[in-house]
Amino acid sequence: MLMRKWYVDNWDFQVWPAHFYSITSMTLDPGHIAYARIVCNGTEAGITRCARITDKNCSNTDAVAVACQAPQPTSRSMSVHCDPSQYLCVASNMCIPARWRCNYMDDCGDGSDEEHCEPTTRIPLVTDPFRLVDGHGPWEGRLEVKYANIWGTVCDDGFDILAADIVCRDLGYEGARSVQNFGAGRGQIWLDEVNCIGNETSLTKCRRNNFAVNDCQHNEDVGVVCYPHKKCGIQTVPEVSMKIVGGQRANLGSWPWQASIRVVLPSGRYDHYCGATLIHEEWVLTAAHCFDRLHDLDDFRVVLGDHRLSVTEKHEQTFQIRSVTVHDDYHPGQHEHDIAIVKLVGAANLSSTHVNTVCLPRKSTTHLATGYKCYATGWGDTEGTGDRDVLRQVRLPIYRNSACRQFYGTNITDSMLCAGYDFGGKDSCRGDSGGPLVCKAAGHHEWTLVGVTSWGEGCARAGHPGVYARTKKYVNWIREFVFGGRTARTYRR
Repeated sequence: MLMRKWYVDNWDFQVWPAHFYSITSMTLDPGHIAYARIVCNGTEAGITRCARITDKNCSNTDAVAVACQAPQPTSRSMSVHCDPSQYLCVASNMCIPARWRCNYMDDCGDGSDEEHCEPTTRIPLVTDPFRLVDGHGPWEGRLEVKYANIWGTVCDDGFDILAADIVCRDLGYEGARSVQNFGAGRGQIWLDEVNCIGNETSLTKCRRNNFAVNDCQHNEDVGVVCYPHKKCGIQTVPEVSMKIVGGQRANLGSWPWQASIRVVLPSGRYDHYCGATLIHEEWVLTAAHCFDRLHDLDDFRVVLGDHRLSVTEKHEQTFQIRSVTVHDDYHPGQHEHDIAIVKLVGAANLSSTHVNTVCLPRKSTTHLATGYKCYATGWGDTEGTGDRDVLRQVRLPIYRNSACRQFYGTNITDSMLCAGYDFGGKDSCRGDSGGPLVCKAAGHHEWTLVGVTSWGEGCARAGHPGVYARTKKYVNWIREFVFGGRTARTYRR
């Protein structure tokens, strides 16, 4: 065994290499302590490159000792002996801390340390897995996590700005401004010893103790302050991964840019008519054909943050329409340039976790056939495959236009794109018109609006994929209104 001594306060000391042996405390003669606290993120070339803080209150009894294990052969005949506080990874013949067992991280490299764990599910599907409370706005407050349907707090041990940044991005903000204390919470402390490198997609993917394993008090509950500006295309509630035909119910709030265009009936009730997508706090994008017959804007409302049509929910925001402009080259009854931009009377409240804008395509956006996952969402006809009162989603592959023309011929132009399956079974349908087709590249957080639901022959028929207005073709046209000050000329209040 190799032993090397570092004169370091053991308060913050942690070891990242997979082949370490143990951490203990030791007593030094007075005056031998060089550093008080060392905090490493695991990527440093040496311990002297880690952050260190001098603390005159450090006692000579606080020094840490590290026993490193020399690399061992992987032969099972020369199995490593692990201490009782460790767990043996059989395949790699390596000892890891016992507390890393069942911590939702593959520390052995073959997943064996995560087998036969209780509970067997990683993180239950919940509406809002993280939230900030008791701050002056939704972008700051004490951090709470929902696990097993119970809200609990996070201990500040090891929690730094890297972890805070992951939380803020997860909540839809651009990043973290600071880590602060917003007072003591109550109930369960769910997470402790959270240590992030910074590239994790969620806080639960960082190094940490298992859920509810902690040595903290509530006066150590961590708080986070995010930059208040929200990023487009951020989904704070994950989609369920498991007239949308053949799709699934969406999680409440999982598609925060989804809008419903309603028609006001003589009874005063609002009836869902078309889908739409929030692209700016005052603008939604939809299909031009939604306004082929109805021109009186007093007959319409736009509802954001909705999930179940028959219920008025706390996240809903309802707006009258100030103006509607269909594309200059659109002609009623035809499919080409089937896109319209709608200005709201007032601005959407983007501080809500259930309302946010989607990103518009960039010129650099590559072909979507590979490396992306794409979803269409809406309240349209399900043709008996589900409850159309609840927002539904369906994952769809994107066709190249050359492949789609095999189904529809020259009706498919460069301003359109197709999505669906050769064998049918899954598709958007009547009532989904104007709604979003969004895609996200692998490893990215932002969802991009790639299409506006337009037309198709039937719903979910084999050899008849859905056809969408290709948003990328209209980005300059959209920006003329949203950012360029162009005024609507088709329908106005």
